Amino acid sequence: IKSRIIILICCLLLIFPSSLSSRNNEWARFSKNRQILSYAMQDSILWIGTGNGLIKYNTKSETLQYLTHINNINTSHIKDIAVSKDGSVWFMVDGFTLLKFDGKNWIHYITGEDDLPTGTITKIETDSNNNLFIILDDRLMRFDGKSWFCFPRTGLRFGKEFRINDIVVNKDLIWLCTTQHLLAYH
Repeated sequence: IKSRIIILICCLLLIFPSSLSSRNNEWARFSKNRQILSYAMQDSILWIGTGNGLIKYNTKSETLQYLTHINNINTSHIKDIAVSKDGSVWFMVDGFTLLKFDGKNWIHYITGEDDLPTGTITKIETDSNNNLFIILDDRLMRFDGKSWFCFPRTGLRFGKEFRINDIVVNKDLIWLCTTQHLLAYH
């Protein structure tokens, strides 16, 4: 009987593991039947952008929260996520809406409104000064929390196929990866 109890306990532990942190060398699935488009880590919170909404996973408590609407905005297709140094989290939704979560409040910005020019947002990034950088129709823009600034394209010769694919901000240097170039702005 004692050996049966031990076997039963071992089977239960295998079927219902107590915590993710106690697992070693195993893959754990967090999103079933959801297209993962983006993710970012903010302290112990993993933000996951999917084709079906936003997932907030607390790695300490191992709890999942599914957010499908925020401020009456459908959060399907969270295509990019960026975390600011101050802890704010920015989400790019469907290419036309930005959401900012400051830890308590959700604020939204829509292209063509809120002083944000009309266009399609393809990437977002933050810097050490809590500025938000976005790629909007192959223009680099910065938001300092109050106003938008469009970076000049002066001195750059781009062909018809020019497209900004990615952005990285490191200290005072802004790196752009385009279809034709790797560019640095400082």
